Amino acid sequence: MPAGHFMQHGMVDLVIVGADRVSRTGDAANKIGTYLKALAAQDNNVPFLGGDAVNDDRLDAVGWRGGYPD
Repeated sequence: MPAGHFMQHGMVDLVIVGADRVSRTGDAANKIGTYLKALAAQDNNVPFLGGDAVNDDRLDAVGWRGGYPD
């Protein structure tokens, strides 16, 4: 069954997807299938989150010097 079916029937509380790329300004890029899931989540009032793995080398490359969240 498509993900939208489960969303329509109240069986999904949250959609989380991983991003392929994230720009310095926070814009995320992903494959085309993610767009359809985002639209289904929006139509069914299901929260939609995109995430990205981060490593220390990449943070150093953009000059980030903050601490880690608790």
